[in-house]
Amino acid sequence: MQVQSINSGLYDNKVSKPSFQAVNLKDVFTVIPNTKVCKNLTHLDRNIVQQYIVSRRYSSGVTPDEFAELKKLSGKDFIISSYELLTKKFGYPQEIRPALFNMEISSDTPMAYSPLSNMIVVNKNIPDAIMENKMSLFSSMRHELMHYNQNMQILRHEEIGENALDLCSRKYLENLRISLVNLITQKTPQEVMNSGFLATPQDQYLYMTGYNLYKSGNMSAFNEMVETAGRPYRSNLEDFRAKVIDTLGVIKKDSNLTEQIQKYLDDFLNVGYYNPDGKVDYSKYFRTFVEQEAMIAQGQAEFEYSGMGCFVKLAKEQAKAMINSQEGTDFLNKIVGE
Repeated sequence: MQVQSINSGLYDNKVSKPSFQAVNLKDVFTVIPNTKVCKNLTHLDRNIVQQYIVSRRYSSGVTPDEFAELKKLSGKDFIISSYELLTKKFGYPQEIRPALFNMEISSDTPMAYSPLSNMIVVNKNIPDAIMENKMSLFSSMRHELMHYNQNMQILRHEEIGENALDLCSRKYLENLRISLVNLITQKTPQEVMNSGFLATPQDQYLYMTGYNLYKSGNMSAFNEMVETAGRPYRSNLEDFRAKVIDTLGVIKKDSNLTEQIQKYLDDFLNVGYYNPDGKVDYSKYFRTFVEQEAMIAQGQAEFEYSGMGCFVKLAKEQAKAMINSQEGTDFLNKIVGE
């Protein structure tokens, strides 16, 4: 999941589920006819095996002993420790790893990653059922760190990363203006101050100045204030990109990853799965390239956390539980657009 932020100090040096899209839900348990190797193979079996083959590339490397220690924790301590453990396992240096913020998110997701600000937002209002589901929290963190990894590949690419400097700067200004207007028109100042949206004194000053200008109808001064506030973004991003390349290395333009990385950038700049009310349109969400990859990593993380030992068994149990419940069926129908 991705989210945009009002945060004005961006890049400042200071600081899965199986795919059912190809088959009707009522037919997932039916046997595929005329299979030559595996007899009695159902559509569900095939999808899960395909997922297993792909997901093995996304192993976190967390050991059973490390999971045992992690499982002793709960709530925010569990979330923070999951973040620390995974960033360490993936070798993300502290100076370039994503910041962790706790604030409200309009959707019901527990977490979201903002590529424009390189931060993971933990929803202040995570439902109790999700907060108590440690496997879900751990796999969600893995999901967002997959988005972080996608973003780092963009910045490391010698050509796409250079193009991203201007593209992301323009997108940041656009999102900054939209975020400010939404906060001013949809929430009271007290609600905004209590929400966690304003992470720094600079954010608070920007919001209050913008609030007064907008409410007084001085849109010229409001737009100029947004432009001024967003001006340092490009230079901060450029400095951050240099640090990323120095730390992780450059990806050459003739790399076989180039086409994939371009898709990352295109998706990050054109998030198209949010409805006007801020809720997620899952029929679009699951068809987005960056989300499909993140969901694969998330599914692998669920398997590792479960300790079950058999990916296919776990995925099959999860899929059957979802398909056999009305809530799960309704959700899956949203995904396939029925």
